[in-house]
Amino acid sequence: MKSTYSIIYSPVSAVSQERINLGLLMIGNHGSVMFKYSHEKLNMIKSFFSEDGFKLLKSTLNTLEKRFYQDQNELLSSTGIKAELVHYFSYYTNNLISFSSPKEIEVELNDNSFMLLFTKWIYKAEIQELKKPAYPSTNKAKEEFIPKVQSRVNIDFKLNAEEFDFMVFNMQIDMIGKNDRPVLTQFFDFQAPTTSLKSKINEYVSIIKPLELREKKVGKFFMVGQEPDKQQQNQHLIWNHLQDSPLIKSRILEIVPPSELGIIETYLEEHDVRPFVEIEEKLG
Repeated sequence: MKSTYSIIYSPVSAVSQERINLGLLMIGNHGSVMFKYSHEKLNMIKSFFSEDGFKLLKSTLNTLEKRFYQDQNELLSSTGIKAELVHYFSYYTNNLISFSSPKEIEVELNDNSFMLLFTKWIYKAEIQELKKPAYPSTNKAKEEFIPKVQSRVNIDFKLNAEEFDFMVFNMQIDMIGKNDRPVLTQFFDFQAPTTSLKSKINEYVSIIKPLELREKKVGKFFMVGQEPDKQQQNQHLIWNHLQDSPLIKSRILEIVPPSELGIIETYLEEHDVRPFVEIEEKLG
């Protein structure tokens, strides 16, 4: 499977065409995007720039990091990086930063392949970021939590598109129940590869509105997950954008750490939540 990559660099000398590679952008075969720059390498070459130049360079790289997550459709074309983006950042930073011409590579884009190429072309020391932080396992937390709530929810329940008209595709929900409103709980590993993590989050969030329209009530949706380490930049960006979601601010969607599952247990008890299937059968 092919991917496309571009190296973000800072020209050292226009005459000798020397440059310092600072970051890597990769676009997967299905449009997934990963971007990372080396904070450590950037700090090592700080003396190469004026104080204002270094601040501008660092600020631009931070902006790129955020925008490639938020606005990737605006920044990327079907064949790679939009030319106007290159011109804009080159002009804005007085040519402190630029992109290499996009090239194809016979590699499937995932966290491991990205980091291996990053350490090959950008900075080797940051290979340590491949290691997972020692966070509580969401799978273990789920296993221990099931006995406490299994009388109130359906466990590992399949929302089958043939049975539920608000579903387009089949989807498995870790825990589902309802009483005064539909109540769903899904467990997430925020250390997972970004492509699969974003896909799972989008899948879960996408059923909120259809389910609420069917039930004619605002639902309650829990996401169980541990905040990823800040060194896992792409995963942490996903985490930060979730915190800014209107669904979170309106408390329709609530993120609960694995160590605080008592919040969900209390909610189920106080709202007298019952298994989703039992109620459906009684109504049907």
